[in-house]
Formats: sequence, C-alpha cells, structure tokens
Amino acid sequence: AAVGPLRLALDRREVFRNGELVHLSFREFELLKCLYRARGSVVERRRLLDGVWGENWIGDPRTLDVHIRWLREKLEDVAAEPRLILTCRNVGYRLTTPEEGR
Repeated sequence: AAVGPLRLALDRREVFRNGELVHLSFREFELLKCLYRARGSVVERRRLLDGVWGENWIGDPRTLDVHIRWLREKLEDVAAEPRLILTCRNVGYRLTTPEEGR
C-alpha cells in the first residue's frame, strides 16, 4: 500500500518513507492504520480514540493530537506543514489519498 512517499506493509506492521524503515510506536502505527483504512475520508476524533485507545479509555483526548504530531514528525517532510496527515478542524484527521500524496 502506498501514499505519497509512504509504503505500508500492514501485515508486517512496517512503514517505509522514501524506502527507509520508520520506527513507529504501537499507538502511532495503529493511528496510521486507522487513517489508512479510511484514506481520503475524515476519521472523527472519537473513532480514532476508541479504535486505538479502546472504548473504555479515560484520559485527556488531547493525547490524540500529541500522537498525530509525533506521526507527522516521523512521516512528513515538514511536520508543521503536513501534506499527508491533514487536520479537519473540530472533527478529526484525514490521510491523503495516493493521488493527493504524489
């Protein structure tokens, strides 16, 4: 599976950026997997939190933003100017489609 400079091997839990293996934490990988499965569509914050942290998780929902920031730091050319993992303000996040990520 490919999105821009990313190649995902979901079955092996591996992500490559420009051919180089990127080491992601368990939750970072799970977030990317959720976004990838819905690529092109906005994934609501609650759905990401439930899918990665579990439906019964209690904590600060801003932890999602921190993990997205860490993902961007590892996957984007410039983390502060994301082109792969986009924010849909007050709703959630969206992974660009392969066509957008070229």
